[in-house]
Amino acid sequence: GGLRRTDRRRRHAVAVTPISATIETSQYSRFEEFRAFVEDVLGHLAETVELPAVERVGIRYIDEVDPVELPQPVDWSEYIAPELLRVWGFFGHEPLETNAVAVFAPETEQQLVLRYGVARAPVVNPGGPLHISRSPAGPYFLIDIDSGWNPPADDLPEFRVAEVLDVLDRLHAPVRDVFEQMITDKLRDHFKTTGEDDQ
Repeated sequence: GGLRRTDRRRRHAVAVTPISATIETSQYSRFEEFRAFVEDVLGHLAETVELPAVERVGIRYIDEVDPVELPQPVDWSEYIAPELLRVWGFFGHEPLETNAVAVFAPETEQQLVLRYGVARAPVVNPGGPLHISRSPAGPYFLIDIDSGWNPPADDLPEFRVAEVLDVLDRLHAPVRDVFEQMITDKLRDHFKTTGEDDQ
């Protein structure tokens, strides 16, 4: 069993089960604001629930770049780093769908999973608990970055809000770096106009 709560506008959600807490937002503006929200939630949990240890901390960013919102016709090489699109010219045809996954280990006990490509079905459920202002109706470019930390299985740290936030800060740093390297200035400008530029 578990408990899920959303704000009245359905932009923020918190789900708590006996083994996990998930904090989500569909209205992300800056990491510092999201971090403050996480701090509030963790502080409340620390006061009301017994949390003996931390097994994993993760942060995940999902951007569904809808070509409908970009000037037509869309050439993804104008928006995404060219080295990520090399398969486009491989067969002499533009692929209908691509799905690339890369796993990195920026630090000990830390892993970053990068998924990207042209997708045909939304990753973020438009019928889920959070309000999604617009979900792609056709193929779109997916940027999905999941940065996670796992301590040694035989040495789980005690839950402390400040230490979880320190881990969150360390997880965010490579996410920001990867995102900035993936996109061009043209897509960066688009994100700035839509309020999605700060990872």
